[in-house]
Parts: sequence; structure tokens; C-alpha cells
Amino acid sequence: MNTANTAAHALRSFGMHQSALTLTEIREAPGAREAGFMGRIIVVIVLWSILGGVIGGGIGLMIATFLGPSGTEGLVIQGVSWMISGHLIAGMLAGYLLLADRTGGDLPAVRARSTVLLTVDCANIDETETAAHRLRDLGAMSTEVTAD
Repeated sequence: MNTANTAAHALRSFGMHQSALTLTEIREAPGAREAGFMGRIIVVIVLWSILGGVIGGGIGLMIATFLGPSGTEGLVIQGVSWMISGHLIAGMLAGYLLLADRTGGDLPAVRARSTVLLTVDCANIDETETAAHRLRDLGAMSTEVTAD
């Protein structure tokens, strides 16, 4: 907001009228970043759970083959038991590690983001080009020209 106020002041010093300048702060909707984070955590947990189940099932089949119990029942018991264990362990670890990572910008602990919109009503195309050029010189992230 301070930068936008500085830009508005600079435009006024270049001859823009105060009534032609409007500052609007647009705050990000509550929960927008958290929704992205929750979507990502669900996908990561599901994928790691599947991978853990496959690895656990493979370990169970190897145990049944080399250590027993022998027969089809032993193969099924070991395979399914280890598959479930691998599935649960991998999913939980993936979820806990992702929740423990505090570097993501989509976490609620990060301060809320807002965008400041400086609207400049210009009388003609020359004034529009001058204002856009001056705003870019002042470090505007983007400028957009619209016609009403």
C-alpha cells in the first residue's frame, strides 16, 4: 500500500488530478491458500500410500516365500498384512513430513497476501501511455489499459 501511495503521489506531481486516481486494496479470500495446501497434501498422501502398499506387499511376498508360512494362505496373509502396513506407514510419514514443512507459502502461518490496485482514469490515449510509462518507471508489477 505504501508503494501504491508513493506512485499515486508521483502521478499527481506529474500533473494527474487527484480525482483521476483511486487506490483499492484487494485481500486474498480467507482459505484460498489453505485449500491449495489441503489439495496438495491429499494427493501426496494418496500417492505415497499406494507406493507404500506396493512395497509392503512385495516385502510380504518375499517373507512368505523365504520364511513362511508356506502355501497359498501364508502367501496371502503375509502379502496383505505387509501391504496394509506399508500403505499406512508411507501415508502417515508423507503427511507428517508435509505438515512439518514450514517453508511453503500456502501455509496459514504466512501473513495474508493482498494486492493494491491503482486505477488511473485518463482523458485520452496519450495520457494513458504517459501514466503507464511513469508507473513502469516507478516499479509497477503490471499495467493494464481498459476502455470504458
